[in-house]
Amino acid sequence: MNYWLMFYDDWASILLVVIGFIIVIFAQIKINSAYSKYKKISNSTGLTGSEVARRILDANSLANVPIFETRRKSNRPL
Repeated sequence: MNYWLMFYDDWASILLVVIGFIIVIFAQIKINSAYSKYKKISNSTGLTGSEVARRILDANSLANVPIFETRRKSNRPL
């Protein structure tokens, strides 16, 4: 007995799953291409993310909120 087809007993269900899978793959490709495009653009002020976060918190009277910097945990190069 084919257990995979047990949940998809007609071709319409299989077709809907395949279409959904294609949409998800397409969305992932678009997200990755947008990320690759904009990670090459540097900010005009030269501030780091933690400096910008500190300025935003200070501007909203949240000086007591700590900011922790973390290292990048990815195998991909910048």
